[in-house]
Amino acid sequence: MKLRMIVDTVMLVLFLAILDYRQIGSSHHEIFGMIFFVIVIFHNYLNRQWYKSLPRGRWNWDRRFTFLIDVVLIGSFLAVMITAPLISYKLSLDINAPLIVHRIHRIGGYVMLVAIGLHLGI
Repeated sequence: MKLRMIVDTVMLVLFLAILDYRQIGSSHHEIFGMIFFVIVIFHNYLNRQWYKSLPRGRWNWDRRFTFLIDVVLIGSFLAVMITAPLISYKLSLDINAPLIVHRIHRIGGYVMLVAIGLHLGI
Protein backbone atom coordinates (compact mmCIF):
# COMPACT_ATOMS: atom_id res chain seq x y z
CA MET A 1 0.00 0.00 0.00
CA LYS A 2 2.85 2.38 0.78
CA LEU A 3 4.37 1.90 -2.71
CA ARG A 4 1.07 2.85 -4.35
CA MET A 5 0.85 6.03 -2.31
CA ILE A 6 4.42 7.00 -3.22
CA VAL A 7 3.80 6.30 -6.92
CA ASP A 8 0.55 8.29 -6.87
CA THR A 9 2.17 11.25 -5.10
CA VAL A 10 5.14 11.31 -7.48
CA MET A 11 2.75 11.09 -10.43
CA LEU A 12 0.70 14.04 -9.19
CA VAL A 13 3.70 16.26 -8.45
CA LEU A 14 5.29 15.39 -11.77
CA PHE A 15 2.09 16.10 -13.67
CA LEU A 16 1.70 19.49 -12.02
CA ALA A 17 5.31 20.32 -12.90
CA ILE A 18 4.73 19.23 -16.50
CA LEU A 19 1.75 21.56 -16.77
CA ASP A 20 3.93 24.56 -15.95
CA TYR A 21 5.61 24.44 -19.36
CA ARG A 22 6.77 28.05 -19.44
CA GLN A 23 8.37 27.84 -16.01
CA ILE A 24 10.27 24.54 -16.43
CA GLY A 25 11.19 24.90 -20.09
CA SER A 26 10.95 22.60 -23.06
CA SER A 27 13.72 20.18 -22.05
CA HIS A 28 12.37 19.52 -18.59
CA HIS A 29 8.81 19.32 -19.92
CA GLU A 30 9.79 16.52 -22.29
CA ILE A 31 12.01 14.67 -19.80
CA PHE A 32 9.37 14.86 -17.06
CA GLY A 33 6.79 13.74 -19.61
CA MET A 34 8.78 10.61 -20.41
CA ILE A 35 9.22 9.86 -16.71
CA PHE A 36 5.49 10.48 -16.20
CA PHE A 37 4.70 8.00 -18.98
CA VAL A 38 6.75 5.27 -17.28
CA ILE A 39 5.22 5.97 -13.88
CA VAL A 40 1.68 5.86 -15.31
CA ILE A 41 2.42 2.46 -16.85
CA PHE A 42 3.73 1.29 -13.47
CA HIS A 43 0.64 2.77 -11.75
CA ASN A 44 -1.60 0.78 -14.08
CA TYR A 45 0.43 -2.34 -13.38
CA LEU A 46 -0.01 -1.85 -9.63
CA ASN A 47 -3.76 -1.38 -10.15
CA ARG A 48 -4.24 -4.17 -12.69
CA GLN A 49 -6.87 -5.73 -10.42
CA TRP A 50 -9.19 -2.87 -11.37
CA TYR A 51 -9.12 -4.01 -14.99
CA LYS A 52 -9.77 -7.62 -13.97
CA SER A 53 -12.77 -6.58 -11.86
CA LEU A 54 -14.54 -4.71 -14.66
CA PRO A 55 -16.66 -7.64 -15.90
CA ARG A 56 -17.74 -8.57 -12.35
CA GLY A 57 -20.20 -6.88 -10.05
CA ARG A 58 -23.11 -4.49 -10.46
CA TRP A 59 -22.79 -1.45 -12.67
CA ASN A 60 -24.62 1.14 -10.58
CA TRP A 61 -24.45 4.90 -11.18
CA ASP A 62 -21.27 5.42 -9.11
CA ARG A 63 -19.38 2.67 -10.89
CA ARG A 64 -20.46 3.91 -14.33
CA PHE A 65 -19.40 7.46 -13.49
CA THR A 66 -16.03 6.29 -12.17
CA PHE A 67 -15.52 4.17 -15.28
CA LEU A 68 -16.40 7.12 -17.53
CA ILE A 69 -13.89 9.37 -15.75
CA ASP A 70 -11.20 6.69 -16.07
CA VAL A 71 -11.94 6.23 -19.79
CA VAL A 72 -11.64 9.99 -20.33
CA LEU A 73 -8.39 9.98 -18.34
CA ILE A 74 -6.94 7.10 -20.35
CA GLY A 75 -8.08 8.67 -23.63
CA SER A 76 -6.57 12.07 -22.84
CA PHE A 77 -3.37 10.40 -21.66
CA LEU A 78 -3.10 8.48 -24.93
CA ALA A 79 -3.81 11.63 -26.97
CA VAL A 80 -1.01 13.50 -25.17
CA MET A 81 1.46 10.62 -25.39
CA ILE A 82 0.78 9.93 -29.07
CA THR A 83 1.17 13.58 -30.06
CA ALA A 84 4.22 14.20 -27.84
CA PRO A 85 6.88 12.63 -30.09
CA LEU A 86 5.40 14.40 -33.11
CA ILE A 87 5.99 17.86 -31.60
CA SER A 88 9.10 17.08 -29.57
CA TYR A 89 12.07 19.42 -29.83
CA LYS A 90 14.51 17.01 -28.23
CA LEU A 91 13.74 13.92 -30.30
CA SER A 92 14.32 15.87 -33.51
CA LEU A 93 12.25 13.57 -35.67
CA ASP A 94 12.03 16.33 -38.28
CA ILE A 95 8.29 15.92 -38.46
CA ASN A 96 6.62 19.13 -39.41
CA ALA A 97 3.53 18.51 -37.30
CA PRO A 98 0.50 20.59 -38.21
CA LEU A 99 -0.94 23.01 -35.69
CA ILE A 100 -3.78 20.58 -34.90
CA VAL A 101 -1.27 18.16 -33.35
CA HIS A 102 -0.08 20.90 -30.99
CA ARG A 103 -3.67 21.74 -30.10
CA ILE A 104 -4.56 18.09 -29.44
CA HIS A 105 -1.53 17.83 -27.16
CA ARG A 106 -2.46 20.97 -25.23
CA ILE A 107 -6.19 20.25 -24.97
CA GLY A 108 -5.45 16.64 -24.00
CA GLY A 109 -3.30 17.92 -21.14
CA TYR A 110 -6.08 20.15 -19.85
CA VAL A 111 -8.65 17.37 -20.16
CA MET A 112 -6.23 15.13 -18.29
CA LEU A 113 -5.97 17.76 -15.52
CA VAL A 114 -9.74 17.75 -14.99
CA ALA A 115 -9.93 13.95 -15.27
CA ILE A 116 -7.10 13.50 -12.76
CA GLY A 117 -8.87 15.85 -10.35
CA LEU A 118 -12.07 13.81 -10.65
CA HIS A 119 -10.13 10.53 -10.50
CA LEU A 120 -8.49 11.61 -7.24
CA GLY A 121 -11.72 13.07 -5.87
CA ILE A 122 -13.69 9.89 -6.42
